[in-house]
Amino acid sequence: MRSSAARQKTELSTVRQMVHRLGDADKLKLFAELREETWAQRFDETVNRIRDHFKAHPLSDEEIRRECEAVREELFLQRRATRRR
Repeated sequence: MRSSAARQKTELSTVRQMVHRLGDADKLKLFAELREETWAQRFDETVNRIRDHFKAHPLSDEEIRRECEAVREELFLQRRATRRR
């Protein structure tokens, strides 16, 4: 009796061979379906990486306030420059 890991490896190999034999249009369709199916997992992984980053490198309220002010100032100057044209 084969182990679960060995069986999975064989099944994955079989799937790869089957995909290799598909035409380009079918490969693209399969890719789109797999991408849609795994979207939630990829989104969760991205959110977790962001959370981990900010746990390791927290931002203070003061840093957030300064950044917001800088962006507001930049937007104000852009709007003012646009109006003067």
